[in-house]
Formats: sequence, C-alpha cells, structure tokens
Amino acid sequence: MTQEYLSVKEASIYSNKSTTTIRKWIKQGVITTLPRKSQKSKVYIYRESLMAHLHTSVEPTIEGTGQKTVQNWSETDALKHRVKELKETIDQLHVQLTQINQIVNMQQQLITQHSDNLIARENEYSRVMIEVSSLKSDNQRLQEENIALTTQINNFHTYWNLKWWQRIGSSHLLQSKDQS
Repeated sequence: MTQEYLSVKEASIYSNKSTTTIRKWIKQGVITTLPRKSQKSKVYIYRESLMAHLHTSVEPTIEGTGQKTVQNWSETDALKHRVKELKETIDQLHVQLTQINQIVNMQQQLITQHSDNLIARENEYSRVMIEVSSLKSDNQRLQEENIALTTQINNFHTYWNLKWWQRIGSSHLLQSKDQS
C-alpha cells in the first residue's frame, strides 16, 4: 500500500477522531474508501477524501478529548493507583479516628469518675470541717467551764485555808457563785 491510503486506525490517529467516528463517516459515504476484495478484508480510506472532509465539514477536536493515547492510559493507570492508595490511607485514618474516639470516650469516663470522686471528697471535707468547727466550739466551751471550775476550786481552797473566824465574814464562796 502506498501512502495514499490509510487504515481506519491510522485515519483516527491522523484526524484526532475516534475509530467509531471514522466508521460512521464511511457508512454515511462522507469519505471514500478503497473497494474491498471481500467482506472480511481491511478497509482503507483515501487520504485526500479524509483531508477534504476534515477541512470542509468537521470541527476540530478539543485537545484532551477523542482518541486516547498511550500516555493518557498510563496517566489513567497511575491515577487509578493513586486513588487506590488514597482510599487505603482514608481507611487507615478512619480506623485511627475510631481508636482515638474510643480513647477520648475512656478519658471522658475517667474525668467523670474523678469529678465524682472529687465532689464526694469535697462533701466529706465540708462535713469534717463542720465537725471540726463543732468540736472547736465544744472545746472552747469546755475550756471556759474548766477555767470557771478551776476558779471555784481555788476559791474553795482559799476559803478552807482561812481560819474559822475568817471564814465567817469571807466572801470567797459568794464571789465564786457570782462569777459562774
């Protein structure tokens, strides 16, 4: 074959259109083909016919659409691989997030327990402080009573140490009654 004829695949690469589009043009009779010897033989397209149709009737294909090149396939494979890696990373992060949430829940429970313990101890401390305050006031009262009794005992001893004629006019016992 000379360069005047192109296979369907060559025509699609040359025109930057898909092989389906080239076959559609052949069926529509828009481009001319070399007559086939049998039904199973390859279809060859006249280059001039393809060129004329491309220049007159077809809008150019926007870059990045149409026929995929080997480079696009390798990029696609690389992107698919990257997506798979990212999905695995996301799954790992979900597992880690679940573990972190469990740890946070456990720590919140511990905080709640410690808060409850702290409240209980503060209540116990308040109760003990009230009891200590009560004991201090009781102690203060008992000390005052002790001082009063000591004074009475001292007055009584002083009274009994006086001679009998001094006791008759003494006011030691009377003073102790007034003081208490």
